[in-house]
Amino acid sequence: MKAEKIVLLKVEKLTTIADYFIICSVDNSTQLQMTVSRLEKDLRDHGIKPLYPIKEKSPSWTIADFGDIIVHIFMPEERKLYALEEFWEKAPITHINY
Repeated sequence: MKAEKIVLLKVEKLTTIADYFIICSVDNSTQLQMTVSRLEKDLRDHGIKPLYPIKEKSPSWTIADFGDIIVHIFMPEERKLYALEEFWEKAPITHINY
């Protein structure tokens, strides 16, 4: 999809809620919805199901919980506001070019 600035944070040694966070940005709410739908479909095709139904509760940030992996899809303003990469600054980070 059109997700940008994709990063993988390895948080397994910093928290018990997940092993990895994937964080990405999209430009608008339509892209956010399309990215969520595509993510869910692609992971289901590989036998990975979300722990909870994925619903866009906010037009600017959606969280998809797959157990060991939690995916955060942000609009740029929300991503900057919550600054998860800074909050989890001790986590090893991998930038993903997709």
